[in-house]
Amino acid sequence: MLGKIECLIGFAICHQDPAKSFLAFDEPLCFCARCLGIYSGFFIVLSYCLVALLINKNKHGLLSRAQYAVAFFLMTLMPLDAFLQIFDVYFSNETRLFSGLLFGFGMSLFVMTLLNSSNKYQTKASKSMVEMREFVLLLVIVFLSGGLMWRQNDYVLVVFSLVAVLGLILVGVLMNYILVSWLFWKAKLILVLVLASLLFVLEIILLSFLHQVFL
Repeated sequence: MLGKIECLIGFAICHQDPAKSFLAFDEPLCFCARCLGIYSGFFIVLSYCLVALLINKNKHGLLSRAQYAVAFFLMTLMPLDAFLQIFDVYFSNETRLFSGLLFGFGMSLFVMTLLNSSNKYQTKASKSMVEMREFVLLLVIVFLSGGLMWRQNDYVLVVFSLVAVLGLILVGVLMNYILVSWLFWKAKLILVLVLASLLFVLEIILLSFLHQVFL
């Protein structure tokens, strides 16, 4: 049952090309290698940042200029890799995975910045959400996660496939939370979260339908 739900969610946003996907128990995962990396990166970074914000109310979503610069540079590696592989310079699911992880890492930090700007429930904060040592630690964790997936152990890939699904849900709900917060500025927190979650479900259904019709 869980595997079917994963595949349904993956079908909504991923081409699921077996040639561009890792295999677990001789079956392709619900995400291609690139999407597996992207949404695993989202989960690792976003879950850490959200927990950090819940534990320490004095933290905010803004980063230093150096951190934003590094995050943006890491994000550019994914389109570069995609461009080179489109033109058959090389073919590598491993580079798809790592460039996806780095994209998810970088984009997560920009998502948290957007969340900070829209979060009317947040108290006045004085500390950066991610200090430089935490920034480096998260980057190391992302690389280690990529290394684990690179070994292509069946059980590890199944676990990270679930992690990627959770990452997709997390970033989807957060982006909708930002949107709903802007549209309904005076709404209570619980209502905003409910609306954001329902909107995410509708988006997955719509994208799955469009994927089935046009691809």
